[in-house]
Formats: sequence, structure tokens, C-alpha cells
Amino acid sequence: MVRGKTTLNIQWFEFLDAAENKRADAPVVHELDASRGVYEFSDGTDTSTKCDQIWSDRRSINGASTSTIDLGTGGGLLDSFGNSITKFAEVVEIAIYNRNTTAGQLVQFGPHTTNGFLDPFDGTAPLVEIHPGGCLLLRNPQGWATVDGSADTLRLVVPGGTAIEVDIFLCGRSA
Repeated sequence: MVRGKTTLNIQWFEFLDAAENKRADAPVVHELDASRGVYEFSDGTDTSTKCDQIWSDRRSINGASTSTIDLGTGGGLLDSFGNSITKFAEVVEIAIYNRNTTAGQLVQFGPHTTNGFLDPFDGTAPLVEIHPGGCLLLRNPQGWATVDGSADTLRLVVPGGTAIEVDIFLCGRSA
């Protein structure tokens, strides 16, 4: 634990036991200059200080299109070791960083219109705008519950015509 720091900074790291176990396309270090503090979780599912599912990705989303993140069974998410993530039963933290720097190239984030994961949002179709160089951090140590197959999908929408690259991080529990 670092004491006395006042820097507004979030960093998340995926610590792996050996480099050969890491998925080749998995980002290892991400930095989001958006919030205070260091949040630590230990492995497990039973308290607000534990999580056992971590997923991260760097995605390029084409202009005027939508990218879906399925948190449920069969969602196709892989952990840093290349293992399939069974499902996120609870989501503890969501962080998204818009890597673009050109004014007007924003990305929108929220529940999907089909089987949308609504708990962190107010309503069924809200979209939060993440402007160039900006980020979004949602954190609930108690966890937001998903419902497999009916309330477990998120979406990233690029309303403009230019592709946008984003970093995404999810932390949660499998049970």
C-alpha cells in the first residue's frame, strides 16, 4: 500500500506466473488517469473484497457500429491465460478508456438493447459518452448481479464514421 500519494491515477495490472502462460494478444498494463486510490481484491467470491474473474481487452470498433460484450455463459470472454471465463455472475468494476485523441471521436457505453445488463444504469437504453482521452470507471464492491441469458450484455457504440480504439477492463465474481 502506498501512503501519501495524491496522484489521480488508476492502473491495473495482470500479474501472471510466467510469460509463456499469457495470451499473446492480452494487454498486460493499462493506465487510466481518472480516479483516486488503489483498489485491491483477493481471489474468491464471498465478500466485497474478493473477485475471481478478470477480463481485459483492447478493441478497435468501426465507425457507425456496435461492439457487444456478453458477460454470460458462452460469452466468449478469455482470461489472460487464454482460459474461457464461464460467466460473470456479479460485476464489481468496469473501466473503459477511449484511446483516440481527436475531438469528436467519442464512444458510447451502456446496456445492450438485447439482454442488457442494467444494474449499473438507470433505464434500458442509457448510453454514457466517453470522449477522446477520457475514461469511465464504475465500481461497486458489493457487485452488480447479472442474469445469465437475460440481463448480461453490454455494448460499445461508435456513432461517428471513424474507428475508435478502447481499452476495457472488467472485474467480478463467478458466483
